[in-house]
Amino acid sequence: MDLSGAPKGAVPRYATVTVTNLGPASIDVDSTSDAMQGIDHGGSQQDPVSFIGAFPPCPQNSSSTPVAADQSFRTCLTYLVSGGITKVAYTGTDSYTTSPVTWSAGG
Repeated sequence: MDLSGAPKGAVPRYATVTVTNLGPASIDVDSTSDAMQGIDHGGSQQDPVSFIGAFPPCPQNSSSTPVAADQSFRTCLTYLVSGGITKVAYTGTDSYTTSPVTWSAGG
């Protein structure tokens, strides 16, 4: 696999993301990858990369329809950052301050 154009010393890191709609209304998850940032060793936010075509190590999904209450959407995000990332953070809108995102360890 050719990852030419990646920053020198970049190591691919993959984050599997599951968004579960706790309701009551349907939600649009197409911007999920835009709101998930890798955090590098210096604490800076890093965007995931997108691939044209299939990328078997980390299949990034998209949704053309809103996700209904009590349903989930799963995707994989790839980060190519020199030195890697230490964690992944949700950087969505301020409305999540009063209605926070809940994190759980997945398997």
